[in-house]
Amino acid sequence: SFNWSEIFENISFLERILRQDPDGTYGRMDLDSRNHYKRQVGIIAKSYRVSELHIAREAIDLAKKAMEASQAADEKAVAKDAATGRGEDNASWSDEALARKKTHVGYYLIGNGFALLERRQKGERKRAGRIESVPSDRLGQVYLAFVVLSTLLITALAVGYAAYTPGERGILLLIVSGAAALIPASEMAVCLGNWLVCKVKKPSFFPRLELKDGIPDSLRTMVVIPALLTDEKRVVQLLENMENHYLANREDNLYFALIGAFSDSSGPKKKNDAGVLLAASEGVKALNLKYAKEGRDLFYFYNRLRKFSECDNKWIGWERKRGALMEFNELLLGSQETSFIFYSNGKLPADDIKYIITLDADTMLPFGMAKKMIGTMAHPLNAPVVDPKRGIVTEGYGVMQPRI
Repeated sequence: SFNWSEIFENISFLERILRQDPDGTYGRMDLDSRNHYKRQVGIIAKSYRVSELHIAREAIDLAKKAMEASQAADEKAVAKDAATGRGEDNASWSDEALARKKTHVGYYLIGNGFALLERRQKGERKRAGRIESVPSDRLGQVYLAFVVLSTLLITALAVGYAAYTPGERGILLLIVSGAAALIPASEMAVCLGNWLVCKVKKPSFFPRLELKDGIPDSLRTMVVIPALLTDEKRVVQLLENMENHYLANREDNLYFALIGAFSDSSGPKKKNDAGVLLAASEGVKALNLKYAKEGRDLFYFYNRLRKFSECDNKWIGWERKRGALMEFNELLLGSQETSFIFYSNGKLPADDIKYIITLDADTMLPFGMAKKMIGTMAHPLNAPVVDPKRGIVTEGYGVMQPRI
């Protein structure tokens, strides 16, 4: 059988141009992402009535100029650090992440550099293209304004109808009519607004690296399952789920961890705590004996002690699931001040875990999904750019949550 997608890409002039991406990301993306870029090129070309090849060359030229500027800035920074004796700081890391985005052709096709590509086009853009290019930060304001105005208009029509209906007329009747129509009117406005948004604005697309050769060392990831360990039977269920996650996502540099917490209690300890810890530790040990190779564990178990919560008036795991994830991230960063009291292995699988995939206890990780999620986070356009002063993500994503 023929792989028509591969044949088409080999003979496509547009594909050849886009593969000149200065940072090489385009050639490492999966097929869906590459096709999305090509579709975007076609949309832009149609909007400005120019050739697709012209748009692709313009985007590549912008990326190449950004690469040249980035290399010049790196040389200048190295010389400055050598002169001052200082290393990289948070600001330089943030600048580096942003610079890498700009050297990728996708930054100008679907990213924040799209406006730069537009400025280089001569001629007027089609009206439909202008509507689709409404800045994302204004969409919420436009949507809210539309819903409010539509609600007021529908309510006004209901009040007007009541005013001109034969019979008793009065201010009280009009107020009651408006109040009665307000909630149905808002529901109608929201439905209409949602319908228009789906027609005008397409869902966001997240480009993804293919990771054809597997998960590299630089993208080591842990799949973690925070859960309450109520008894030994619950522990067995959780370990079975963790094994299924592994069987559906057997990859190098991918590890699995159960982050346990004892059930709520009126005191710091319960009678079955020791049994729960023993069942979990023995279960994880059995999984490693069954699947781990070269003496490196694939499965891990961590458990937290109870702390008294004044709000709940109980002894619970600190901040429950949220606290478990926060403390585990601190543990990965080298903190020794967490509430973890039990480790199946005192050593982490690696000192440079890049990503954490969090699963609910009843969630199943589909076949091959872990690598797809890692490939999405690792794409330059999705990489977070952190403001060094405010400590917040200003571009890209620090957290991604798949939804249906």
